[in-house]
Amino acid sequence: MMAISVNSDIPRLVMFRCFVLFANVFVAAGAPWIYPYAPDVGPDKSDPFPVFPDSFAFGASTSAYQIEGGWLSGGKGFSIWDAFSHIPGNIANGDTGDVAIDHYNRFHEDVLLLQRFGVKHYRFSIAWTRIMPTGVEPVNEQGVKFYNDLINALIDAGITPYVTLFHSDMPLALQLRNGNAFLLPDFPKLFSDYARVVFRSFGDRVKTWFTFNEPWCSAVLGTSGGEVPYQIAHSILLAHAEAVAVYRSEFKSQLGAVGIVLNTAHFFPGSTHAEDVASALRSYDFNFNWFAQPIYGGGDYPDVMRRSLGQRLPTFTAEQRKKLNGSADFIAINIYSASINSPGTTPFPDPSPTFWSDINVTSATLSSWPTSDMGWAIVPEGMRGLLRYLSSMYKYPIYITENGVALQETSVESAVNDTSRSQFIHDHIKELGKALTVDNVDVRGYFVWSIFDNLEWGSGFTKKFGMVHVDHSTLDRTPKHSLYWYKSLIDGDDFVL
Repeated sequence: MMAISVNSDIPRLVMFRCFVLFANVFVAAGAPWIYPYAPDVGPDKSDPFPVFPDSFAFGASTSAYQIEGGWLSGGKGFSIWDAFSHIPGNIANGDTGDVAIDHYNRFHEDVLLLQRFGVKHYRFSIAWTRIMPTGVEPVNEQGVKFYNDLINALIDAGITPYVTLFHSDMPLALQLRNGNAFLLPDFPKLFSDYARVVFRSFGDRVKTWFTFNEPWCSAVLGTSGGEVPYQIAHSILLAHAEAVAVYRSEFKSQLGAVGIVLNTAHFFPGSTHAEDVASALRSYDFNFNWFAQPIYGGGDYPDVMRRSLGQRLPTFTAEQRKKLNGSADFIAINIYSASINSPGTTPFPDPSPTFWSDINVTSATLSSWPTSDMGWAIVPEGMRGLLRYLSSMYKYPIYITENGVALQETSVESAVNDTSRSQFIHDHIKELGKALTVDNVDVRGYFVWSIFDNLEWGSGFTKKFGMVHVDHSTLDRTPKHSLYWYKSLIDGDDFVL
């Protein structure tokens, strides 16, 4: 289909009507992901809890900058977060990841805690700057040793490691080259060079890899409008494809699997009317399919983005499309919330386009939906809706790589009694189980975010996602109710709340 420039005289209404026509066809075909389109009550507590297969992976996730600390230890270089956090006013309460929860020095203790509570699947990220302090060779052997020791400790404890190559902590040296390392012309090669070192160092034991975590956040949050978000996303996709090509061509004998972690809410249409369904589909296209379709669905961006963005959306060469298409062995998704979607109101053409005006959708929540300490709506039904949508779009196995909730916890006593988090995890896993057992969605794992309270980026240590409380004056770890409940689920014991 011919791309339409954003400066085209063709009214937005014409494009929208084309999209509505597609939505009408989609509704007529059943659109299983729509149900329930706008839930106003919580999950049905009377339904039995699903039975999961023994092969299902119940786990927990973390990331390097948020837990490791040791920012000047072991030859590590500076990341953009090391620099950003030291600028006054950037992080709540002046918090930094300099120490974080000191996982760098306490990983043996943390691995034993995971083992004690039966968490047999653990997803963590590697800090690029521990492996290559400036983002390029030489390799820092002290950093390689740290991750070797961590991986070996996990395996010795009977815990399967799942490794993310990039979780937001860009090497500062690369960022300083042009102000945004993603936009370096050779960024895909720089990333694949780093990936090669990691695969070579740890791939004999790590069998599940994720290239990037939440590229949507890297592209959209903290960037300007215009073309920049789309250029960043384009670069990340090319870097992902290069890293996967390196893995499949040079490390095929390791017999592992590789993918990318995407993030999205679930988008309920405001009603079954075609305009609302089209808005929910548009939300999925701009938030999820933007990255998913090039990888899982043919090697190019969604048509609706091409029509809306025109020349602001980069193009792939035929060779790049071929390399991207199928460049993942599974779908990995982070989900925390949901919204109800209806048509937006941005005029066309928008004189100062941003990602939000480009998507041009009105999102809302119901007053009956509770919210987390992040202000995000808690909608367990969104888990099932998302999984049904993914299954209808792409025929790949699915992992939920992050799902969790931030709660206000003002003391150790209130933190330990986090029954609301137990309920959150229970309700979301129950909806996942329905997708697995009733809807026959091929979902193979669920990872709680997070095992530990950690540094929640710009919110510092004020937002508590962990199933383990961490005292930042003593660094003592205290398991919460949610971790005891999660253990009972994993063990197959009586896990009724």
